[in-house]
Amino acid sequence: MANSYLETSFIDYWDEVIRQWLDHNSKDELFTEDAEEQHTVINAINENCKNSATYKLNTNHMPEPYWGNPLNCSIVLLDYNPAGGPEPNRHTTIIYKDGDEKGMTLIKHVKDEKSYSSFAKKCPVFRDADDLKEEGMGWFCAKKEKGGKGGYEGYHWWQSKRGWLDHLVEAIYGKKDEKENRPLPFGMELCGWHSKKWSSNMAWIDSCRDIIDKRAIKPLLECLKLGPKKMAVCIGAKFDSGLLGQFFNDKNVLFEDVTTTTFEEIDKKALIDRVKDDPLFKKYEELTYSVEPGNDNIHVVAKWKNKGKEEKPKNRYYRIYKITEDNKSYYILNTFAPGSNHHPGKHFWPFEKVLIEKMMG
Repeated sequence: MANSYLETSFIDYWDEVIRQWLDHNSKDELFTEDAEEQHTVINAINENCKNSATYKLNTNHMPEPYWGNPLNCSIVLLDYNPAGGPEPNRHTTIIYKDGDEKGMTLIKHVKDEKSYSSFAKKCPVFRDADDLKEEGMGWFCAKKEKGGKGGYEGYHWWQSKRGWLDHLVEAIYGKKDEKENRPLPFGMELCGWHSKKWSSNMAWIDSCRDIIDKRAIKPLLECLKLGPKKMAVCIGAKFDSGLLGQFFNDKNVLFEDVTTTTFEEIDKKALIDRVKDDPLFKKYEELTYSVEPGNDNIHVVAKWKNKGKEEKPKNRYYRIYKITEDNKSYYILNTFAPGSNHHPGKHFWPFEKVLIEKMMG
């Protein structure tokens, strides 16, 4: 499906940014014209974290702003930024090998494809290893060998999210028919540059608001508008209504935090009965649910069955955002756990099914 904004201001834009990065090899004079705004983002984040090696953006690694096809996807995953610290790592800089394939780095492959989008749209991060090997891309998913050699490191991180995303897509659209060729997910970054860790200090947003709006938030909305039931998900406590709402409320759209109202509409007894009957919940004794006063988070606690030892309960939080434009609604599901940016474990999936059915119904 065509979308001129996504094609020009997102896909073509990032192709040009990465083309310039490849040509200049991360020198200070890296970008010109529209791509130059990336200097603003890089400098703002690095100054914000006081150039800490832990949080500083690493321009020695090729930016990875997205994976997949924003014009044809089943669900959108919005992330903070790709991992990869100041030292060389297996995302973009080390030579890999797999069988007879030698020297197939992500950088070389993007160069061979003539553009980042040509490779990214194939969505290799969400595809099975066997499929990739059949297409001569076994290097991408190769397991790490002794000495540091192996495939693209990010493949295994994205693959770890695949089961969870598949479960969400099934909750949205229903079980997949064997003959149905459902599109793959689309993963995108708030910031396309690598860092070892993502700082919780988001003050840099103020000086980069227009850039993030143009290169991440508006593309997200345009992507959601292409599908009949498009939904986005994001993992992390910093994706709160204050952060996201400041962007969407500038677009002549209505942005609402509907966490509390959605939760109140769920039949709690039916919810508990349904969750307990789900095989994914068999290791747990109970789930408890509550909406926290003052912050509107749905707090879900999973308690383990007593097997002779004390197990800490598993805590998870959820927020639901509704975006309305031209009488059409789109949803963003935000989830996080204390001290973690991992996706929810399977014991939370039955609850998520009920939540999404209420959201999208």
